[in-house]
Amino acid sequence: MEYSEKITKFLFKNKLSSNDFEQIRTAFTHPSFTNEKGLEYTQNYERLEFLGDAVLKLISSNYLFKKYPDFHEGELTRIRSILVSDACLGKFAKSIDLEEMLVVGNVDFRGKSVIPESVLACAFEALLGALYLSSEFSQIETFLVNFFEQVIDEIKENQVFVNAKAILQEYTQSIDKTLPIYETVNEFGPEHNKTFEVEVYYQQRKIGSGSGKNKKEAQQNAAANACQRLKLLEVK
Repeated sequence: MEYSEKITKFLFKNKLSSNDFEQIRTAFTHPSFTNEKGLEYTQNYERLEFLGDAVLKLISSNYLFKKYPDFHEGELTRIRSILVSDACLGKFAKSIDLEEMLVVGNVDFRGKSVIPESVLACAFEALLGALYLSSEFSQIETFLVNFFEQVIDEIKENQVFVNAKAILQEYTQSIDKTLPIYETVNEFGPEHNKTFEVEVYYQQRKIGSGSGKNKKEAQQNAAANACQRLKLLEVK
């Protein structure tokens, strides 16, 4: 099957259209391929990823602004940081089989047999950038909002940081394949109303802390704190 035909089928399956297939092709081209073939850097997805990141933030901000008219700016920012995280974008990318469209050179993704979520997230943002240049904005908005609706209730129900532990784990494993370590350092209050304090460590260094009414909640908050410090979550 010709690659242009694959693009046509991909767009049709996802109710998308484009008047410039070269932009879409570029969005699916990993930097390892252009490096290997000696092509210009403009022929891989990095510039489109930059543009798509802005499109993603605009649409997600507008979506949350309308969905939660009474939320403070900080609450909106924290929810948005999850929607635009690699964990969520990777999930969105997998749901549309984006990895099957990627053109990749001879690269070892740190020994992983599958394409990492971070790479899928980059390609997903690049796709948004390509669509912004070659289709109707309303089409992109509908495309994205469908994904947001799938995860937004889960995010809100689990106090926004539902994916913080997953984001932190993906980050540490991408560096040296090890996991962050959570330690309960304190608990206080009566048995029926305890508060737990947790610290999270990586490479024998404390990278975050948090508290909660149970250990799970405290760990999530510690992970969120670590993600903020490491700039894995967007905060203001």
